[in-house]
Amino acid sequence: MGEIENRFIEAFELLESKNLISTRGSAANILGYKQQNLTEILKGRSKTNPYLIQKFCKEYNVNIDYIIFGETPIIRDGKSIVSINPSYSISTTKEKKDSQLGGFKESIEAKDMKIEFLEKENSMLRKHLEQANDTIKSLNNLLQNK
Repeated sequence: MGEIENRFIEAFELLESKNLISTRGSAANILGYKQQNLTEILKGRSKTNPYLIQKFCKEYNVNIDYIIFGETPIIRDGKSIVSINPSYSISTTKEKKDSQLGGFKESIEAKDMKIEFLEKENSMLRKHLEQANDTIKSLNNLLQNK
């Protein structure tokens, strides 16, 4: 399991511990996922993807920089920023800057991740299409030889 998946799970469990996520089923609903798929991710058996990370961060005020790069704080809650490390503190001025600039940064990063994900998906689909075309050609050859 990768660092991004570990941090996703850590942030998710932190939200659960603070009762910001009522049930995993409701979270799956909000994130547009089947509960079973989300459970597989949370158990470390499946990987996250850019869409899930972007939606999770947006819906639950999670700092996308934490998920991607490991930069604290983890959760933004409007007035203050919560971190797993209680000694972590932040000034109000820095918080305002983060909230103003963070939205743009998160949006750009999420879009970059989505582009990368779609490029990989596109490549995979092209390979599947090539395999399907090869199978069709083989079947046509078999039919012509009979």
